[in-house]
Amino acid sequence: MRNRATLGITAALAVVGAGFAALVAARSPRIPDPTIASSEPAVGGVYGIGLVEPLDESTRVAPAVAGVVAAVQVVVGQRVAAGDVLVVLDDAEARARVQAAESIASAAAIIVDLRRAELAIAQARLARVSGQPRPEDVAPATEAERVARAEAAEARERLARYQKLARGIVPAADLAERTRQAEAADARAAQAAAEALRAAAPGWTRDVAVAEAEAQAAVSAIAVAEATAAADRSAVEIARVALSQRTIHAPRAGKIMRLAVHAGEWVAPEGGGLLDLADDSRLRLTAEVDALDAWRAGTADAIAWRRGDPTRTWTAKVLLIEPVARAKRESSGAPGDVIDTRVRCLRFSLVDSGDLLPGEQLELRIPSAPHAETGAALSANP
Repeated sequence: MRNRATLGITAALAVVGAGFAALVAARSPRIPDPTIASSEPAVGGVYGIGLVEPLDESTRVAPAVAGVVAAVQVVVGQRVAAGDVLVVLDDAEARARVQAAESIASAAAIIVDLRRAELAIAQARLARVSGQPRPEDVAPATEAERVARAEAAEARERLARYQKLARGIVPAADLAERTRQAEAADARAAQAAAEALRAAAPGWTRDVAVAEAEAQAAVSAIAVAEATAAADRSAVEIARVALSQRTIHAPRAGKIMRLAVHAGEWVAPEGGGLLDLADDSRLRLTAEVDALDAWRAGTADAIAWRRGDPTRTWTAKVLLIEPVARAKRESSGAPGDVIDTRVRCLRFSLVDSGDLLPGEQLELRIPSAPHAETGAALSANP
């Protein structure tokens, strides 16, 4: 019995020891086995796993307004120029709003013209009543009075002669008609005299005050109409901007790296974006190195290669060494790889990236630097 217990304890200790050895091996600096050194570019240094990314940060394109997608004009992998149409949202309502705003603005412009015409009339009336008497008005009115008085005198004289010559012979109706004609001539003469008097008289204070008030009211009406027209023009511009937001353009040149939208879908600004756009003409390598090893990483050029193909390598120049350690995000998928560890992030520019694609994983070796200063942020031109 005692032997069986001893054997059980021994087996448990062996399992625990093997697990601890595996953990230590995973966290220890990676030193390739000399027997397989020919499968890797070099031995020694600090090793890590890197993710290929565009050198410039990618741009996540999102809509400025919510709506239903009417058309998607691009596909993944397509290259676009700045300003190219990417996605079109349904714009029927937005177009109707623009047309309505334009109609209101046109009506407001007509009202402004009408108010200006009213002002011109009011100013003409004010000039007329405040400028009396005017020689150009007095002379015609005086002449019209003279002619009217002469016609009235002639009519009265004809009536008197007719009454003397035709007494007892002319019917009473004809005599009455002659009398009415003479009276009408007298009335016209009186009216002409009044017009001449008014043309020669100065403007009445009351008439001038009324004309001034009307002119000032016309000025105020123009100001209100112009303010309304300006507001309506602004409404047109707002409606046009809203319409333009229904067409989503490329903010920069690049390649469509991710497309997450299809025709008929409802999209909104607060969503996860419609697509990712990046310039993949220049690539970088973002690597995670175990925090226990990162202090040994130098700033000399690193060597990167695809897993399983060490014959093809790329030179990686240091851009940045993050000054803090964080949780590991990338997994190499290799046996013994652990993710519950802390890492430092290093970024490199890839020289002549060739056929590499964003999203690929590369292994890399960073030369050791005995006197490297950890936590330093380095910047280099790619």
